[in-house]
Amino acid sequence: MAVNLSTMRVKNLFKRKFLTKLILASFALLTINVPSYGAMTGAQKLNSNKNACKQILNKSIVFEARRAEIPKDDFLKLRMVYRSQALYIDSFYYKTFGSVASAMATLRDNIWQVADRSADMNRVQNTTQDEREIADLQYAIDTSMSYISFDIVNFASACRTLKNFKFDKNIFTYESLNILGNLAESFNCLNYLKSLEPAPFAQEWGSCTFESTVVKLYNFKSRQDLQSFLSTIAAFGITEEVLIIRGTRIIAPDDASKIIVINSLIDS
Repeated sequence: MAVNLSTMRVKNLFKRKFLTKLILASFALLTINVPSYGAMTGAQKLNSNKNACKQILNKSIVFEARRAEIPKDDFLKLRMVYRSQALYIDSFYYKTFGSVASAMATLRDNIWQVADRSADMNRVQNTTQDEREIADLQYAIDTSMSYISFDIVNFASACRTLKNFKFDKNIFTYESLNILGNLAESFNCLNYLKSLEPAPFAQEWGSCTFESTVVKLYNFKSRQDLQSFLSTIAAFGITEEVLIIRGTRIIAPDDASKIIVINSLIDS
């Protein structure tokens, strides 16, 4: 069959022009759908900040509860939970401005650090098992973890400066970092995490890690609340002999054999 080259050239030219127009049309649609953040008014930026703050802080409540439950040596789960939170925060990258954006970036970076170093730790433990690299990775993970609670509070503080922004005043505050966090530091208990789940009569509670043992810490508004808590847990067979009581605070190591060591460190 004879081929009409002129006809083929015309068809190919038509196809190229059609594809070019299609590509240009696609870029035009993208340009229409992507907002010009530089052109946003102050009111628009404020509303965008407030929405991002609300979403991230509410998500952080769930995140804090989840990360408090993860064993410190379960690096696959650590990577999964921290990566999920980091990706969520990333979705607001172009939707925050000023001090809110700055505080969010610091929070995001430390969460990504834990996610990435946990992945590295899992790889090393299952391959080379290099002790020096494991020690370096563990230090990096612990350091970033220790910053995250403060970073969330710092982000919440930036959000609270926004006009008419409202969020629970008892959650993610600087005051909440100090009481049990300082108690944990007094006996070298690492990575204290405040729990956002309720505990009977407790004003605040959380957990940290001491010599590979999970230690729960509780703070109460009064001795009466503390005694009510003791009465509640007594029904489950938990007695004062397996607890350390200091004022209105309770230290409850999962391994009761650590009580003597913890007491000596607090008193030193």
